[in-house]
Formats: sequence, C-alpha cells, structure tokens
Amino acid sequence: MTRADEPSKTARGLRLVSASAGSGKTYRLTEEVIRAVKPSSAGMIEMDGLIGVTYTKKAQAELEARIRRVLVENGAFERAQQLPLALLGTVHAVCLRLLKEFALDAGLSPEVDVIPGNEGRRLLQSALEHELPRELHARIEELARKLHFEWLPRTSRNDWVTPVEDIMTLARGNRISPDRLPTMGERSRAGLLALLPPAVTDGRVLEVKLASAIASASEQLAKLDDGVKKTEAALELLRHSAAALDAGTLLWSGWAKLAGVEPGKRGLPLVAEVREAASGYEIHPKFRAELGELVQLIFEAARIG
Repeated sequence: MTRADEPSKTARGLRLVSASAGSGKTYRLTEEVIRAVKPSSAGMIEMDGLIGVTYTKKAQAELEARIRRVLVENGAFERAQQLPLALLGTVHAVCLRLLKEFALDAGLSPEVDVIPGNEGRRLLQSALEHELPRELHARIEELARKLHFEWLPRTSRNDWVTPVEDIMTLARGNRISPDRLPTMGERSRAGLLALLPPAVTDGRVLEVKLASAIASASEQLAKLDDGVKKTEAALELLRHSAAALDAGTLLWSGWAKLAGVEPGKRGLPLVAEVREAASGYEIHPKFRAELGELVQLIFEAARIG
C-alpha cells in the first residue's frame, strides 16, 4: 500500500487510490493509464501489457477514447492501432476475455459468454430461494404481493429480486459490509414513511368507512343501469372489492384501484365517497407497517445473499 503521490517500495509504479462513489475514480484511472502509455513516458508499457478495469461501459468508452486521442496527438499511430490488444473494460468484460483466452490452459471450453439478463435473473432468484430462510422468503413474497411491489404482468410475479440485487451491487461497489445493511434498511424505511401523511390510530375505521361507501355506491350504480361498459366494470370492481374487504383479503393495490374507480359520466358522482375512502390507504397503520417491513426485509435479503 502506498500514497498516491509516491512510488511503492515493493511494487514499482503501483498506485492505490481509495475513493467513494462520484469522487472521480474514472478520471484518476484515465490519467494514470495515459501517463503509462504515452510515448514520452519513462518506462512506457506496451499495449498488450495494459489492463484497465472500469466500473461501467461508459467509463470504458471514455478511457479508450482518451488513450487513443493522446497516442494520436503524440504521433504514435501504430500504438493507437494496437489499443485493442489491451485489456480494457468492466470487471465482467475483462474477466470474460481472460477466461476465453486462457480457457484451454485451464481445461475449459473457450465457448463461454455472459448469461443473458433474464436467465441471470432466474439464477439469482433460484440462489436467493435456496440461501434465504424459508420464513423470510415467504414473508417477502407475501408483502410484495399485498403491496403489488414491482409487479411484472408478463410473468405474473413480483420482482423483488432486482432491488435486492441492486443493494448487493451497490454495497460491494462502495465497500459496505453486509452487517451494515440492516441499519441502512432502517434508515431507508424511516425516510420512505416520512414521505407519507401521518397514520391514523385505528385502521378499522378506514375499513368500515370504505365498506359503507362501496355498499352505497354499488346499490346506486345498479339502479342507474346506464348501459355503459365502464359503469358495468366499475360495479364489478366494487362487488369484488366488497367481498375481499369483508374477508380481509383486499390488497393495497385493490384500495388504489378503488381510489381511481371510474364508471360512466353519470355514475361518477355516485362513487365519489368510494374514491375518497379508498385513497385513505396511505394513512392506514397496517399499510405503513407492511411497507416498512418490506423495505427492511429486502435489505435483510441483500445481507444474507
């Protein structure tokens, strides 16, 4: 380990720069690499001996462009043409190239490639299902379903894996140890809930108010019978929601749908109370509790994963 402004006594030319996100790591990396490949530099290295690892593809493109420009400006056209010989890219890209080039030496097939996004996501999902305690996995699934969290209509699933993966990636990239994630999860939960209006003490009051509004609106819409398809769909939604609310199975996404229920023009005044009552789900203490719990459990899953 050495300071950035003095050479290492054990590894000549080594530079170790520790920095947080957004502090200019890519810029510093670019400056170090250009200094090493410039024809006028003492101890200039060859292109096939250069390895530059970036965090993003955008940083890789910036690094390559600046190296090529410096070489051309210095008249080193042949070296600029040799730039593809260098190992420049993201961690995944560089490791993949090394694996392909030395696959036979390692006794592996050189026909390797990055797993496509969907397949990779399924592998991660499978890994989390095996790594997470059964109770934790089941609870996340339940809360994600009730909150309609990251719902994917095409697969009819709640994609809570992506936020878990994002937290894991950010934690690794910023050298955050897993045991710090629960505390960060608590801060995230508190910050999110602070954006919502204050909760009422008894959520049952909201449920009774909604049930009453649904019953009244359903009766009036049925009598209206205006023959409009939107009114028929609204009446069906009201009846289905009333049954779910009575059984205690109405999802929070169901409350949100009721808050936007829209029959035909003549029926709009009849559902005004339903829309008002349903929009109160944000102040329901159970909604806030389950939303906060999901946030913390996602951080817990990232800690374990």
